[in-house]
Amino acid sequence: MTFSMAEPLRRQISTDTAAAQLAEQLDEALVSIGRTTSYGARAERQCEIATLRRRLAQMFGERHGWRDTRAEFGPAVLARRGMAVSDPSCRSAWPYPLIDHPDFFRTADRRAVALAAHLYGTSPGKRNDAATWAAQHHLRVEFPTDFPSWWVPGGTTLCIYLPEKEGP
Repeated sequence: MTFSMAEPLRRQISTDTAAAQLAEQLDEALVSIGRTTSYGARAERQCEIATLRRRLAQMFGERHGWRDTRAEFGPAVLARRGMAVSDPSCRSAWPYPLIDHPDFFRTADRRAVALAAHLYGTSPGKRNDAATWAAQHHLRVEFPTDFPSWWVPGGTTLCIYLPEKEGP
């Protein structure tokens, strides 16, 4: 199965050519890994994919003055902009269908600032579900169109959860 949608993706994120180029490389790597039969070549491609995804996440964070972090935090910590300290039990606080492939972001002073998810099939109903759930947890949700999803560019939609109120 091919998820290549590079041309519409390039139009969608034309404001950031570096991100568009990395997303195109990621798209090509995702397509080629399906045709790769050698174990070594597959492992090499998987490393390339992970590196491209990480770089795109970093670029997205840098654009907003955030840092991507391995520390996972729950919605309550994000809503109050709490300290981003890893909590293994926090995953269960997020609804899986609305935070597929999550990336966590924090500020320079380690405060939780955002969660990026990469959703498959973002129908208006799913977007409404995300907005409703976010509001119930004192969060807001955005679906940026000026930056690609770094999970499967053109095949997943970038979804960002942020604290309801802006500021410190």
